[in-house]
Amino acid sequence: MKRIIALLLLSFISLLGDQEIDRLRNQLHNADTPERVYIWGEMADYYWGRDPLKADSCFRQAIAEARQLDSQTVLGDITFKYGRYLYYKSKLDTAAVYLSESLRIRKAVSDSVGIGKCLSHLGLIDWLSNDISGAFTLLEEALEIQRATGEKEEQGKILTNIGNIHRQQGDYKEALNCFIEALDIYREIDYTEGIAWLNYCIGMLYKNLHEYSTALEYLEKSMYHYRILAGQSNDTGGIRICYSQIGEVNLLAGNLDTALNYLMKALDLQKRSGVANAIADGMRRVAQVYYQKGQCKEALDYAKQALEISRPLTDRSGIMDILFVLGRVYGCLDEPDSALQTFQGGLTEARKRGDKPGEARILKSIAHTYKLIGQPDSAYRYLELYTDVNESVINDQISNRITSLQVQYKLKEQEQENQRLQQDLRIQKLEAERQKFTRNIFILLFSVGLLILIGTIYLYWNKARDHRKITKARDDLRREIEERKLIEKEREKLIQEQKEALEKINTLSGLIPICSHCHKIRNDEGYYEQLEKYIMDHSDAVFSHGICPECMEKLYPDFTKKDKKK
Repeated sequence: MKRIIALLLLSFISLLGDQEIDRLRNQLHNADTPERVYIWGEMADYYWGRDPLKADSCFRQAIAEARQLDSQTVLGDITFKYGRYLYYKSKLDTAAVYLSESLRIRKAVSDSVGIGKCLSHLGLIDWLSNDISGAFTLLEEALEIQRATGEKEEQGKILTNIGNIHRQQGDYKEALNCFIEALDIYREIDYTEGIAWLNYCIGMLYKNLHEYSTALEYLEKSMYHYRILAGQSNDTGGIRICYSQIGEVNLLAGNLDTALNYLMKALDLQKRSGVANAIADGMRRVAQVYYQKGQCKEALDYAKQALEISRPLTDRSGIMDILFVLGRVYGCLDEPDSALQTFQGGLTEARKRGDKPGEARILKSIAHTYKLIGQPDSAYRYLELYTDVNESVINDQISNRITSLQVQYKLKEQEQENQRLQQDLRIQKLEAERQKFTRNIFILLFSVGLLILIGTIYLYWNKARDHRKITKARDDLRREIEERKLIEKEREKLIQEQKEALEKINTLSGLIPICSHCHKIRNDEGYYEQLEKYIMDHSDAVFSHGICPECMEKLYPDFTKKDKKK
């Protein structure tokens, strides 16, 4: 099940990688020449840890197109990237050529940051080429330039490299000073990769001081940070070197199975990286574990492969260790002549590099080999040489032990200072949170009070407005009522007057002048009118005309007679 999940995960990562390279190819197809150079560089970065040959081809194409442009800046950028790539691939001579070209261009265009980067990498090449003084000169010049530019990240990197050179030279105090200064810078800018690398370097320092448990502690811290970075960028270089050194420290501490487990993991990643000196170093460490486990045939196979890979390299810093392990393996396989020849080669390399502990180890092994083959004179001679060298080594070890205690004290002091600073930061954070909480409460209370005030004012204004409306309406109603009452009074008065007038008009009273002959009545205007009309005008009576029998008989006698006959 785990294998299936791993295969699915690898397929998913591969699909994402294909999408990334397809995106870059599409951009390359549509880009102008200056942009094409940088896209070729991005493609080279993509292939860096996946396919070194394709990465190299992309860099060369980028440089070829950059040379056709009239832009020194573009050419300076891409030659630096290619030189840095070659440096990490241990092709130091070729790397120096491209970095020197980039340095010349950066100086021509007054690119101070770029000048500092080029000098820093050239200093590292001098270091790996065993030119320690040249390395210090270039790195210190680079540091001065980057301090002037204010590039914190570059300052931290250069200080770390200077510290590593001091560490390799046994000057642990100076190494620690550089590491602490770099660590302060990285923490200031929150540079995770730099913090991871510094934990690794401090772990290596403790390894040199034979403080293996403390070394493992710092290497594990470094591994933790590198795992986070690998999840972000798919770069396993940091994990690879941590595996390698954790395995080496466990080897020195005698934990052989644990050492072999870590070293085999490291070797797998080293082979994937394609970095020759890293592969050779990994094989040398595996050979050493197999030798100490008594599996000399397996040890011989790995040691020979390591030597074969290392011989053509410019960086010969690991050859002495490989020859020492190979010589011991030959001794284990009862091949004293091969062992002595191999030890002599290792002794020459140790003396070239001024590696006294390595020289002492090899001299002791040569003396032991001569003793085993029955050559006491040669054994005694090399033993005397070993004693002379070992005295200085012991003195160095005593000095290193004192330095170790000083380093531990200083690191502990630094850790306590860091803890105090972290505590101060936590206190400041809590205080800031308290102030923020208090401020928020004040703002909330102020806002609530303001809302209440606004609400009260609004309600008061509404109430006042409503009161004004009610008062106005009441006044209007009062006026209207008064007006209605007045109108009603006037109406009643008018009605009363009308009634009185009607009563006067319609009431038949007093002396009424009437014609004695035609019975017409004289009205108020002096005219005579029919009796019926006068009465109707002056009363509520309505006349309905008819004819009485007597008048009927008088006026219509014929009708009266007919009725009687019937």
